[in-house]
Amino acid sequence: MAILIPDFCPSKATVGEKRVYGLLRDSLPDNYTAWYEPVVGDRRPDFTLLADDFGLIVLEVKGWYAGQIARVTDQEVELHRTEGGQTQVEMHKNPIRQVRDYLNILMDTLARPEYAILRQPEGEHRGKPCFPWGYGVILTNITRGQLVSARLSDLFPPDKVICRDELTSMDGAGDRAVIRRLKAMFPAPFPFDPLTEDQVKTVKGVLHKEVVVRRRPATAASVPKGQLLLPGAVAFDVLDARQEQVARSLGDGHHIVFGVAGSGKTVLILARAQLIALQNVAKKVLILCYNKALATDLVERLGKRSPKNIEIRHFHSWVARKTGLRKREGESFDDYERRLIAAMLRGTDHWTEADKYDAILIDEAHDFEPDWFRCATSLLRDGPDGDMLIAADGAQSLYGRNRKFTWSSVGVQARGRSRRLTHNYRNTKQILEFAWQVAQSTVKEDDAESETLVRLVPTRVLRRGPVPCYRGCGTVDEEHALIARLVQRFRERGIAAKEIAILYPRNERGRIDDLCQLLRRTGEVSWISNESDRAGGVRSLAQPGVRLATVHAAKGLEFTAVIFCALDLLPNRQQADEVRDSNLLYVGLTRATDELIVTWAGRSAFTDRLPYASKAVALTDSLL
Repeated sequence: MAILIPDFCPSKATVGEKRVYGLLRDSLPDNYTAWYEPVVGDRRPDFTLLADDFGLIVLEVKGWYAGQIARVTDQEVELHRTEGGQTQVEMHKNPIRQVRDYLNILMDTLARPEYAILRQPEGEHRGKPCFPWGYGVILTNITRGQLVSARLSDLFPPDKVICRDELTSMDGAGDRAVIRRLKAMFPAPFPFDPLTEDQVKTVKGVLHKEVVVRRRPATAASVPKGQLLLPGAVAFDVLDARQEQVARSLGDGHHIVFGVAGSGKTVLILARAQLIALQNVAKKVLILCYNKALATDLVERLGKRSPKNIEIRHFHSWVARKTGLRKREGESFDDYERRLIAAMLRGTDHWTEADKYDAILIDEAHDFEPDWFRCATSLLRDGPDGDMLIAADGAQSLYGRNRKFTWSSVGVQARGRSRRLTHNYRNTKQILEFAWQVAQSTVKEDDAESETLVRLVPTRVLRRGPVPCYRGCGTVDEEHALIARLVQRFRERGIAAKEIAILYPRNERGRIDDLCQLLRRTGEVSWISNESDRAGGVRSLAQPGVRLATVHAAKGLEFTAVIFCALDLLPNRQQADEVRDSNLLYVGLTRATDELIVTWAGRSAFTDRLPYASKAVALTDSLL
């Protein structure tokens, strides 16, 4: 069964489109993906279809009847429709020309130099796509005989048009028959090596840029074995089928997505925002989060080609901008925050339509206070019918927020419209199992938390990697020396400095100052959580250097290698909250995609957990 995106045919689809949707879904193998009404430039073809051993085809579906066609040229079709005794004349672009234009837009995009892995690198066809492509029209209410009788066969030839009787014969004919008929629409079919995973993902990312997770240099594995890899080529990582189906099928209204760490909640937020923004450039789209660094990272992820109608803000900068209020001299941040929220809520009945948004998407919603949601919902243009998406995970709540509230009490009308993502895409199996064992397995949640901020257990991890390591040190200086050695080892193994993060649970300035100075003796350091540092603050995310940050500042980010240091600072002795501290540890450990090491100096209730962790090993000198 093929993958259809969205995972159901929308009610707005015509009867003919629903029929074709069902045929593609039920008749094609599971390596085929078909999109219903994807955005191509400023147009929306009915279907695009892609498979690694098939190629790419664009299809347009028309439900016209033979008696309605009054005149046809290679440019346009004149239809006569009779309603209430009145004949109405409609002019349409010839669907063959229409679908060919769609394909030309796609192929022009695929021809850009950076997408070299999608082109033949040498030989007489050098520079041409390395897979076949085609286009066609499906006439769901006109038979081939009717075309012949109307003398329209030349304008609607069999190699470009599937008629109603042919469509009927394809039902139940088997996948080979359907594939053979679709291949007949290729202008120039040719044998080709099946596309690699990177090639398929990159085609998807080029066709639908809203599904791109990241853009990276292509490798030898990006092209078929033995094929030349051209310099400067890129490959895309994209949403998987399930994530994309969720992003495209949410529809209007309020929705909540609960997802485990690394399940792609942030990617889903970005994809959904781009889908809305690209479908209608007049719509105002707002993405909110709590973390400054995450907001900066979201802007960076969207890049320069981001739709101009998407606004990305961390919550406090957003409310400050909306209210125009600034922090007063000598005012505590808590007092300033209360003043901001009060001003926002007072303005609920006074916001103009120009102030409001067509869509609001909230990432890391478990870090929001109830009143913050009220601020957001008050600025959603269509209220309960407006487009709102909230992403959360109760296991990652760090700030001791008020958990005893219901979604409806803060204006979020999402009853019956929540989804759960339990597959982890970020971490290795070893890292995730270790993180859950030492940070989450002992947490007891109360009923209010389990209802509003769901704490999900990961059910599937796709990757494997090295076992996490840990090491306790006798002194802070000894720990810092160990961290410096580990950073050096990671660098020697080819891990880029910006992909190495040293995370600490609490900002004990003297201790972390010393660590930063030591690390800077051998390389650049971006101290993300220290705005006053000469090479720090969220602006440093765009700069090279090893990342140094509190876990709070690293929320929503990920790194190839993570050293979680100063574990002895947990639990927090000033604000005892085992759930919050366990969540903090969990968030920090799950920032690592491939390598994870935990260090500490001294001893605490949390360091005592590590020697009993079955999913990790003690770090010895022989492993350094």
